[in-house]
Amino acid sequence: MKAVHRTSITRIAQNCGVSTKQVLSYLQKLKIKGDIMEMNPTREILCNSCGSVNTSTIFSCPKCMSFNFVQTKLIEHFDCGNFSTDSTYEDDKCPKCKKQIKALGVDYRVMTNVFICKDCSEKFPNPDIDLNCIKCGNKFTFFEGKWIDSPTFMWMKQPLEKINHEPIIIKK
Repeated sequence: MKAVHRTSITRIAQNCGVSTKQVLSYLQKLKIKGDIMEMNPTREILCNSCGSVNTSTIFSCPKCMSFNFVQTKLIEHFDCGNFSTDSTYEDDKCPKCKKQIKALGVDYRVMTNVFICKDCSEKFPNPDIDLNCIKCGNKFTFFEGKWIDSPTFMWMKQPLEKINHEPIIIKK
């Protein structure tokens, strides 16, 4: 709890190998002492195979599934119809017709948060999101995960470097 500052009961229970009931009992004691504060519950995604909360997020191109993409802005120049990345507009001049773009909404428009795949050149607004379970290695989609609401607590004491690092033992 001291190391992460804010975390869920589910995460503590799974990482310590104890039940959420045991963790909640221990955290209630810390709450009474003023060491922690209960926050709003958090929504977490669990592995659809083993139920672990320890997952990593994998982002990829929706067309070719490559992880090799960049985030950029696209500019559309209305006069000539050019549609390219902002880096191609040097000194605010269109790379196609060489006219200067001046007024946003009149001469051109900007589309922010566009991704371009470096492998297949696909342009997309959002990458595909998949998850990988750290515990069992299962790969699953965002929509296949199991969602739970978990009570969350926040450490209220002094910064980590000033805390006496005594081990905390939760009895099984």
